Amino acid sequence: MSAPLSATDGLDICADIVERARAAGADEAEAYFEAATNRVVDARGGSIESLTTAGTRGVGVRVLVNGALGFASGSDLDPAGRADLAEQAVWLARASAPDPSRVLPDPAPISAADLGIFDPAVPELSVQEIVSLLTRTEQAAFAADTRIDAPHIERFGQTVERIAVANSRGIALTTAATSCYISLSIIARQDGLAERGYAGVVARGPGGLVPEEIGRRAALRAVTPMGGAPLTTRRATVVFEPDIIADLLRGVSQALFGDAVVKGRSLFAARNGDEPWIGRRIGAATVTFVDDGTVSGAPATLPFDGEGVPSQRTPLIEQGVLRGFLHNVESGRQAGAGSTGNGTRSQFKFLPEVGGTNLILSPGTRSPEELIAGVDEGLYVVSSRNVGGINPVSGDYSVGASGRRISNGELAEPVSGVTLAAPMLQVLENLRECGSDLRWISGAGGYVGAPTVVVDDVTIGGR
Repeated sequence: MSAPLSATDGLDICADIVERARAAGADEAEAYFEAATNRVVDARGGSIESLTTAGTRGVGVRVLVNGALGFASGSDLDPAGRADLAEQAVWLARASAPDPSRVLPDPAPISAADLGIFDPAVPELSVQEIVSLLTRTEQAAFAADTRIDAPHIERFGQTVERIAVANSRGIALTTAATSCYISLSIIARQDGLAERGYAGVVARGPGGLVPEEIGRRAALRAVTPMGGAPLTTRRATVVFEPDIIADLLRGVSQALFGDAVVKGRSLFAARNGDEPWIGRRIGAATVTFVDDGTVSGAPATLPFDGEGVPSQRTPLIEQGVLRGFLHNVESGRQAGAGSTGNGTRSQFKFLPEVGGTNLILSPGTRSPEELIAGVDEGLYVVSSRNVGGINPVSGDYSVGASGRRISNGELAEPVSGVTLAAPMLQVLENLRECGSDLRWISGAGGYVGAPTVVVDDVTIGGR
């Protein structure tokens, strides 16, 4: 599995398409190139169940004609295909209405620091090495508890990619990155009951994967609620595992996307007569939440975003006070704030949208065990499922949950079939303490660095 294309290949293609778009009548033009090779291996008991490899290569072209936007994408990158893409984008712009917020960014200095985003070991991994990683993961789960019965899904995935972006204002940038992950879904059985536990980890290279930790965590999440019953409905302290609080933090971050705020699709949208949100206290002093696309080796780190704007660290909430929103170039112009380097693209086929990079809730100093020891009566949550959902517009948070009751600082009987419900801002206001166990968690909506947290006065709906 080789790294896709050299540094100059992607830039040369982008520069050529920008030039063709200008020649076709574009006032401004931008080309975003992406080439990626992905491999996914599923295994069980040391044997491969499936192995797939897929390549992606293409360009998205964004042009402006008299202030109107046109966008086209394609994977035919020979000279005729590039010319066709450029002409399509210009034709679409001429058929569109002008919008003054549609602009392209100017060049800005990009850090030359090594961000630790390319690990040459990834493209060199053999299938045998991958199966060994998965086998160690599975064996760790079986060793963690005798009730572990069988793996459901054990998967390794890797990506080697190169991206490049160039525009008619002078931006010409390229970089290469690698990533890999292990995920394990395991089944535990006891007295005719079955529970499933899941855990995963993502890293820039195999050295960041700890198979034994994944197996242990998947097993813990499978057996912890086994045989559980609902609690009586109450308000109590809840200790959230990092994976559980990460889902809520993604909902908070979506409410902090600048385009959602500008369009009134966020709980932080301006309301007539209300004091501005920026500078307002929205959480406890324990809550510091940032977006940082520059953290060395982190899963969403890149030197620049999908528009060629330098990545940066953006404080969102500092000690409970709202400090800022996330912007791409368009939403930054609409808000009069400028881009924060959050113009993300899920693929070359799409326009840049506002999105998070590495979203991080600052950790504390105490271990999860110490946090639990400090709770007189409460619930330790290790898994959740969507019930009412997490709504970044209304701010409502409602999920099904299972785990263990906490009594006098110790884990007690298993609990399942309860719901947790609270406004997101109330969760932030009641967040008593963050643990020291920050880890990266992937999921729909981006990467979150989250520790275990303790939240007081949460409504637990049960019997």
